[in-house]
Amino acid sequence: MAIPTRVRWTQRAVAMTAVAAMAGLAACSSGDSGGSGGSGGTEGVTIRLAGPNQWNSNTKTFGPFWDTLTANFKKETGITVQTTVLPISEFSQTISTQLAAGTAPELVFNQPPHEPYMVVPLDDYMKKPNPFIPGNKTWYDAFNHKYFGYDAGSVNAEGKLEWVPFNLIGLGVFYNKAAFKKAGVEAPLKTYDDYINACGKLKGAGYAGFAMDNSTQGQGQVTNFIWNMLMSKYFDKLNKYAGNGDAGTAAVLTGKSQARAILTGEVDATKTPEVGETLKLVKGFMDACATPNWSGVPSSSGGFVNTADFVGQKAAMALGSNLAAANGVLKFDYGTMPFGTVTKATTALSTDFAAQSGLSAGGTSYMISSTTKDAKLDAAVKFLQYVSSPKGAQPFLDASGGLPAIEGAKPAPGLEGITSDKAWSQPLLMGAVPGAPKAQAKTPLFEGYLIGAESLDQSLADVQKKWTAGAKEAAKDGKWTDDWAKQ
Repeated sequence: MAIPTRVRWTQRAVAMTAVAAMAGLAACSSGDSGGSGGSGGTEGVTIRLAGPNQWNSNTKTFGPFWDTLTANFKKETGITVQTTVLPISEFSQTISTQLAAGTAPELVFNQPPHEPYMVVPLDDYMKKPNPFIPGNKTWYDAFNHKYFGYDAGSVNAEGKLEWVPFNLIGLGVFYNKAAFKKAGVEAPLKTYDDYINACGKLKGAGYAGFAMDNSTQGQGQVTNFIWNMLMSKYFDKLNKYAGNGDAGTAAVLTGKSQARAILTGEVDATKTPEVGETLKLVKGFMDACATPNWSGVPSSSGGFVNTADFVGQKAAMALGSNLAAANGVLKFDYGTMPFGTVTKATTALSTDFAAQSGLSAGGTSYMISSTTKDAKLDAAVKFLQYVSSPKGAQPFLDASGGLPAIEGAKPAPGLEGITSDKAWSQPLLMGAVPGAPKAQAKTPLFEGYLIGAESLDQSLADVQKKWTAGAKEAAKDGKWTDDWAKQ
């Protein structure tokens, strides 16, 4: 599916619980006053919207919170929004085909492949006020530009804005407040050692410390967090390529820079001490915190790692996306927090670089198909304006496990810990741990060591072979002509 790496948890929330703002022109072109959300020439208009269900397995509706959103919008404007839920396995191809053929509904999910001419550029609309935000000067000003806007890279190949985010997507460690209280654990946990100590207390109180299963998500993300903290000291040395692949630098380490580091030997799993230390710390975490016999626990439905044990209150913590908490799926009081920072008190290889994960506008986002005209175009723009106003967005965010992409709105209750920590909100500086070739991508890199089936040295040697093969494959696929890529 054409879902970017940063939003793999959106995909998981869709697939498993089953995965995861311009105005005056639209307001005036049909005779609207533009001073409010008034109906004018769009009253009675019906528009269609199609995309994947990011919250649950229902094939007929995205959920009650979405139905409430469209009902409130209709009450405000007289415009009806009809939704079509597309299968997660097919939505990308379906929308791409419809956009190319000119048969797409008025509003479509923004991630399927398409050409700029297939959708409506929103730049001119963004220069006008959003009529649903009192005193707003330009719709564009309503957004948090750290995550959405020209400087945030939210543009197409022509440099145009073409989609609007309804929310942000991010990961967090969810915790059961009652379990923490019973075990005498205070949240938030701030360091790796805090987590290890808390897991011991939680086990004593009858809980698994951290819900874990045999999917790659849990062990993979924990490894990414620790890898990023320990390897951050090498960022300046390894940062050789910009995001477009040209020589230069990037805000976060690119895949090409990673591949170069591996093929030149600057990073070697068997020789770079932080790699082995990462594995040892991940194993320490799994041994102390993970669900007993976690490697035999099959991946369950839901947006959490081992949803069943966390929702069932057998485990006190779980890693999940913000969308995982939608619509009251957790029947207990919960909070969120970052993963713990690996400090110098834990390992001499630490620089006290804080834990990172990152937020992005890659959650729920929609765009307008280019065949949308006249009153239907006005109506589609109005819907995007409404959902990117605090008035329209806040109830939707609260019920859907949402993090706001706009100013003036707040995270859904319980999700404050995902956004309040400045470091945690930043993307992984070093990127995710390098991967194996595509044919081996679904096999966990380190599980043999984590379950005690192979030694650390054996695991590191195996990882180095996979990294080398994966880097060579990436060089070939990318048609890189650099000298190091020809090795």
